[in-house]
Amino acid sequence: MLIKSDYPSDKSGNAEYLLDRSNESLWCDGREIKLRPKLYILLDYMIKNPMRLLTLDELLNKVWPDAYVSPEIIKTYVHDLRKILHDDPDNPRFIVTVRRRGYTFIGRIAIKPAPVEGRPHTHDDPGFHF
Repeated sequence: MLIKSDYPSDKSGNAEYLLDRSNESLWCDGREIKLRPKLYILLDYMIKNPMRLLTLDELLNKVWPDAYVSPEIIKTYVHDLRKILHDDPDNPRFIVTVRRRGYTFIGRIAIKPAPVEGRPHTHDDPGFHF
């Protein structure tokens, strides 16, 4: 079962991608897409903050709170997310670049609800199917 949450997650249950927060993973067509931990954190933060500018400073503070990293790292990670999501920066479906400022998440990604306590969680769970 897919959660019917606020935009931008898909309300129809027909999203191309599914974010499984319990297992920190992304799924497409029933297949898991492996994400590095910081890449998952960046994607999850963007999904939780849709349709608004996420500045470079904000992203640095939320994704790398205890480390000094160059703002260029965000550009690299966004490039990696776009590659995974098959997102074209010139015609974006998920991530819009706001030059010299940051990014805006505009995509639709379904969210898999957390498993109910006492109920075993399996990959056969209908939540993994679009």
